[in-house]
Amino acid sequence: MDRTATRQILSLALAGVVLLCGATGRGEEESPRDLFRRIVDNIPKVPFVAKVTLTNRGSVRELELSHKQLNEKTFGSLLAVTSPQDVAGTRFLIIEHTDGPDEQYIRVPGVSRVVRLVSNSRGQPLLGSEFSVSDLTLPDPDALDLSYAGAESVKGRACKLVEVVAKPEAEWQYKKARYAIDPADLMIMRAELFDEKGPLKLWTLDKIEKIDGIWTPMVQQMKNVRDSVQSQLEIREIHYRVDLPDEMFTRGRLER
Repeated sequence: MDRTATRQILSLALAGVVLLCGATGRGEEESPRDLFRRIVDNIPKVPFVAKVTLTNRGSVRELELSHKQLNEKTFGSLLAVTSPQDVAGTRFLIIEHTDGPDEQYIRVPGVSRVVRLVSNSRGQPLLGSEFSVSDLTLPDPDALDLSYAGAESVKGRACKLVEVVAKPEAEWQYKKARYAIDPADLMIMRAELFDEKGPLKLWTLDKIEKIDGIWTPMVQQMKNVRDSVQSQLEIREIHYRVDLPDEMFTRGRLER
């Protein structure tokens, strides 16, 4: 949902997937770009594995998420579907670059090749849910115009509202978003997502726990406000500081 919110989705998510936060607040006033950048920069540096449940319109999918920082500017996330049987074995690989465009790949059982997702396909539903692959990561802050849009209490947290508008060169499925950000713990609590027609989706962080000193998004919802349907991502189990090989987050490994 952010590289944090999302990585509060993952980036599960995932995402944005995607979407884990640390706790390092600042007291002084700062620009919305600096606040947004601090969220991106505050992604936990420790590797983790998580078991995740994706629920959508009565269907339940079980997934495993592995995540690791590969170098100073690169993060890898591998999302593997474990059930039900008809989609088990589907895997998504996301390589996030803090200084350039992300790479996103998919491998479907029965298909011999790995497919790299292009920008116009990243907005497709993730396993039929209201989440999309692009929701597992945040857009590049440098590809956005940012401004403050007020303040609001969200689930008891004093949040700043940050409105972001995509620049023409941005590789992002949305035209605009409004994030409710807790600047104290650097967590995105809510995201309103817009396309060219207006409000499209509403993402909310519904349950948070601090595990091993890290704020962890245990339950998050994505609602399509036009169709009045929603999907839920729930982290059922997570382990930080695990040993994950760098090779795990490569296209070559995904092709095996």
